Order: sequence, then structure tokens, then C-alpha cells
Amino acid sequence: MRITRQIILLLCLLSGLSACHPDPNDDPPVVVTAEPEFRIDAYEQRDPGSGTAVFGLWVESMQLYDCPGYQIVSELRQSGQQIEMDLLDVLPPANCSGMPAPARQFVAIGQLAPGSYTLRLSLGKTIVNQGTLTVTNDQYTLHFTKPQGFEIQNYTARHLPDALVWGYVSVPDEAAAMAAQNFLADIKTITTDSGLAPGFYSYFTVSGTGEVFFHSSITPTGPSAMFVRKLNAAPIALKNLLQNYRSGVGQQQPLAVRCFSTQGEF
Repeated sequence: MRITRQIILLLCLLSGLSACHPDPNDDPPVVVTAEPEFRIDAYEQRDPGSGTAVFGLWVESMQLYDCPGYQIVSELRQSGQQIEMDLLDVLPPANCSGMPAPARQFVAIGQLAPGSYTLRLSLGKTIVNQGTLTVTNDQYTLHFTKPQGFEIQNYTARHLPDALVWGYVSVPDEAAAMAAQNFLADIKTITTDSGLAPGFYSYFTVSGTGEVFFHSSITPTGPSAMFVRKLNAAPIALKNLLQNYRSGVGQQQPLAVRCFSTQGEF
């Protein structure tokens, strides 16, 4: 009985040693990884005509292409709480000119009711990522455990509050800079401080110190002065103010002003 017990213990020990040293002829485990090809943001785009909010993804290539205007080809399928998006290809513009730039595209998903959605995001239908999108009355939030083929810059996009206006004035020279100062002073007469909490608001980010940084989707190409305010007058007052400065009324020269709002682009 004692010898039998020793034999059993020896067999168990040999079995354990064999498990710790796999057969070198066995195939090694396969680990699939993919370098990021795109940067992605949760993004709430406002229709330039009506200001209607549409959620989607802002997609920007890591690679620089020959010129601006390269388009990202995508497919979208949605059924109930399930969303599938395929990023398929990058195509050049009809006329390629300018400095090298990444391909940039807003890929719309739609107007989404509050709730939780499953989101499948694939690159070329070969690299598939499973994640979730959570929509509340205040914000949109993406979640992917281990993104493959892309990296997410902003997982959460806050809703833009009503009556918000934002934009910038181009200041290519000293004369424009002086006129821009007058414009920023005048726009304060029909607006108030935005009162925005720190966070990412799609078109711009508000830092913890209150500084505003524009997103690449609207970043001006040259020197500019930016503004983010809350309109407390009728939209016609803003339209008239913009018209005066764009036409150069009372100024040394016309100003190039781009003005967005939750009621559309002015």
C-alpha cells in the first residue's frame, strides 16, 4: 500500500512537470495586433442650416496624404440598439493641390435617443472592434476595451447647450487684428459668458482653467481670434453684427468671420 502511494505521487509529479514544459513542436499562440491607422472622436455635429444635432464619429487618418480633401469611405448599418460601422478606404479628391494633410471625415450615425448601444467598428472588414455607445441627456460616451487599428482622442462628447455661438475671426495683419478686437467687444454686447464646464464639446475643448481649444474640424489655417459665447439677443442682432464686419462697414477692411451656433451657421 505504501509503495502504491509513492508510485501515484511520482506519476502526479511527472504529469505536472510535463504540463509546465509544452511540446516545442506545438504551434505558438497567435496574437493579432494592428497599429493605429485613424484617430477617432465622439462628435456631435450641428447642421449648418438648422442647427440640428447629429451624432457620429470624427475620423482622421494618422497618415498624411498628398493634399487636403482625401475622403474616408465608410458603411453604416443600424438596427435598434445595434450599430455597425465599416471604414473601408481612403479616396483622393478630384483635384489635388495644397500641402500634405490627413484624411478627415465626419461619419454620421444619426439622432440617438438616450440609452445604451452596441457599436461594432471595423477597418476594411478584417479588424473588428466591439464596443458600446452610451447616450444621456448630457453627453455621448464611447467605450472600447482594446481598440485595434485606431486610437480614441475623445471618448466623451458633451451636448452643446442651446443658444451657444462659437467661431473665429481671421487676423492676417495688424489692421485686421484691430478690427477683430472691435468685433469681439461688440459681440459681448449681445452675448454672455458661455458658462461651460470643462470638457470636450466636439468643435472645441474647454480646459479646467477655462481656456478654449478648437478641434481640428474647424481649426483656422492662419492667425485668428476665437470666441465661445451664449447669445442673449435675437439671432437677427448677431446676423447684422456679422454683416457689418464682413462688409467692412465702419472698419478699415472687411473681416473674415466664421460663426457657428446651435441654431445653425451664421
